[in-house]
Amino acid sequence: MKNLNIKDLSIIGVLSTLAFICNSLVATFVTPLLGDIGIYAHVGPSLLLAGIIFVVVLKKVAKPGCFFLFGVVFSILFSLMGLWQMSFVIIPATLIGELILAGNGYHSNLRIVIAYTVYGGIYSLHPGFFVWILGQSGLMSQFPEIFTEADAIAHVAKYTNTAFVSKILIFTSLFACAGGILGVMLYQKFFTENNKTSVLDQI
Repeated sequence: MKNLNIKDLSIIGVLSTLAFICNSLVATFVTPLLGDIGIYAHVGPSLLLAGIIFVVVLKKVAKPGCFFLFGVVFSILFSLMGLWQMSFVIIPATLIGELILAGNGYHSNLRIVIAYTVYGGIYSLHPGFFVWILGQSGLMSQFPEIFTEADAIAHVAKYTNTAFVSKILIFTSLFACAGGILGVMLYQKFFTENNKTSVLDQI
């Protein structure tokens, strides 16, 4: 992180905020369209759009610590919304992403896509982490405006079901992977001179 300068921090701050806004807007509009599964599955489409911006951030800055700071911005914005608990999921997920990108990973499109896919999978399970750590009573005490007793019971039932958790993880990871790949393709097309390479070469 010592190599990050003011310009880098500005790019990370602005684009991460934009990704957060897109993430929130997609979740707002997509959740009702997905019906009963919307509250669980909306993360997938959100990760798809945010992934495009994520790739631009990492490729523009391309320095260790960028992914972590991307998560810090998300955590701060969630905290401003009263959801500071999200930090306990996002920060570890971005640190894992940094490990995947260690060395020359910031210059590898494949590793960037993998890092974002792993991050997306972990991020998508944030309701599950709260269930597994807090339990029903913890959900109601930590998120009183979100969970009634009936909601908490239903939530716990969902995230203690291995098949359900697996479906959510696969669903959202595929969207995250698609977002990363699309981000690489668009970055290659609009932000680099080498825009005639194949998709395989780009990845």
